[in-house]
Amino acid sequence: MPPPPPSSRLLALLSARRPPPPLRRLLQIHAHLLAAGLLRDFSSLLAAAYALSTTATATDARTSPPSPLRHALALLSSLPASAYNAAIRALSLSDDGDRHGHGVVRRCLPLYRALLRSGTARPDHLTFPFLLKACARLREWGYGDAALAHVLRLGLDSDVFVVNAATHLLSIRGPMEDARRLFDRSPVRDLVSWNTLIGGYVRRGNPAEALELFWRMVAEDAVVRPDEVTMIAAVSGCGQMRDLELGRRLHGFVDSDGVSCTVRLMNALMDMYIKCGSLEMAKSVFERIEHRTVVSWTTMIVGFAKFGLMDDARKVFDEMPERDVFPWNALMTGYVQCKQCKEALSLFHEMQEASVVPDEITMVNLLTACSQLGALEMGMWVHRALDLSLMRVASGSPLTIIDAPLQHKRDCFEPALKNTALTQPNNATTYQSTPLVKHLLHGKAKMTATCSGKQLTRS
Repeated sequence: MPPPPPSSRLLALLSARRPPPPLRRLLQIHAHLLAAGLLRDFSSLLAAAYALSTTATATDARTSPPSPLRHALALLSSLPASAYNAAIRALSLSDDGDRHGHGVVRRCLPLYRALLRSGTARPDHLTFPFLLKACARLREWGYGDAALAHVLRLGLDSDVFVVNAATHLLSIRGPMEDARRLFDRSPVRDLVSWNTLIGGYVRRGNPAEALELFWRMVAEDAVVRPDEVTMIAAVSGCGQMRDLELGRRLHGFVDSDGVSCTVRLMNALMDMYIKCGSLEMAKSVFERIEHRTVVSWTTMIVGFAKFGLMDDARKVFDEMPERDVFPWNALMTGYVQCKQCKEALSLFHEMQEASVVPDEITMVNLLTACSQLGALEMGMWVHRALDLSLMRVASGSPLTIIDAPLQHKRDCFEPALKNTALTQPNNATTYQSTPLVKHLLHGKAKMTATCSGKQLTRS
């Protein structure tokens, strides 16, 4: 067995700010610490590292705990609340999980249950901010409600950090009246308090309430001033309202109040001006951005496309230094909306040549273009690619209805071809992948549409 690493290396290895070592390495470290009599000094860090380990695959809190989590729970059983808090914090901040939240973040829940059952520790004001954020991220409303009840029972509802996390949870779960009630009765409010509620209103489609709260913040709170996050929420709310005069007023406030005009904020201003119908103002903001992101370029493409200026949209697209699927989709959507469907199909061919993997939006655009052009063969190819791919198509998706004219042609001309449903009766939406479709979706199949868009060749 190799000699134990020095304390400084142990701290680096076990730090929750970096990916934890593999489980085998953690077990070796555990054995060294036990033999050297140092386990108590490092037990909190080691428990957090065990909890974060992705070696095991069973990460759902409803199943038996995975092996690393069992080690974490065993270590924590004799430790104070601060050790549990450190592990819950590390887990809640982790980005290691799928888009449905079934990753290591979910391990916060059994850790919190273990804390409640512990005879040596109890939750405190440092437990709940990260636990409530994890519940919001996981959409675990039952756990969230239980945690809120514990907050009230322990008298922690006056702690600003706990209240902010609770407001965030309620703003996502709803109704917003509950979040507003908690905000209004809070004795202390900081910038996060205001931003959480303003952002919650915008996210839930209540821009008038968001802007009312924003102006109240500006008028009443002489200590707390709006920052980039506040202004992005306010500007986004203005975009929802389509109020150009209000948008100019907010833009003027950014310039006069000394708010840091970051790229994210300027992107939000561009989006707001486009939604409010002022392409010139959006262009003015775009030209002021020194270090443009993909979002900056894509927003400008969307703006030109909205006003039917597809040549300008294409010019911006061609000037982009790098592209992901979003600008491709933005330009393709513009072509389809402007009835330039041949250009949309041609763009898809370019997309394949660039080895950009299409997504559901790409397929919606393709089916719409095929429907408008009567490109039966290509539309059927898209259907087959969807039927066999791993792409997820939700029940009621535009993909199930957007190609009705194309589907009619398909049924008339080839009745022998069985119509494979895009969605399953039980809403199961995962499709079996095949090597052919992997090649198709990764641009390794050559697709060539004629000027009429009706021929498809593969090689």
